[in-house]
Amino acid sequence: MELQELLKECEKSDHIAQVALFNLSKEAVMQICLRYSKNETQARQILKESFLKVFSFLKTRDKDQEFEQWMKALVISTALEVLQRNKQEYKIVSTANGQNSGLSADTITDAEIIRNMDAMDVLKAMQALTPAYRVVVNLHLIDNYSFRKISEKLDVAEATIQMNFEKAMYQLRKNLVQLTTASRAE
Repeated sequence: MELQELLKECEKSDHIAQVALFNLSKEAVMQICLRYSKNETQARQILKESFLKVFSFLKTRDKDQEFEQWMKALVISTALEVLQRNKQEYKIVSTANGQNSGLSADTITDAEIIRNMDAMDVLKAMQALTPAYRVVVNLHLIDNYSFRKISEKLDVAEATIQMNFEKAMYQLRKNLVQLTTASRAE
């Protein structure tokens, strides 16, 4: 069944069509959920809530917008809602000197990191970030939101978003160095 036909059937609350759409989209949606979550359990929660929203709001979506883009935006929004439920875990704040750490990330070159990592290493490194850092990196680097748009979406000063992005990128590199160092030792 073609996607447009499948969507029309889903709008009619056809259970078979909903299952088909879920099966068609679940892997791509799960990848987004994993990027925003701290673990697979939280990712599954985001996945479940996202598809509930997809089926609930499908009739009201702008038909001129591509379905995939609409669904991606809905999944990202759902991920942010899930993270915001635990405000202490999610809170984005301006902190001083987020780059002081015991690990010297300068001893390993970017080429070595890239040569020794795979997609799972990147996912592990992303999930090891604090939720606030993970959200900013995902929104800006992967989902192409501007700092201004992130600032508006999260209701946080743009300068704080930029600072958190820089700190997050430093921490992400550090996490990748740790994974690279661990894989060297094996």
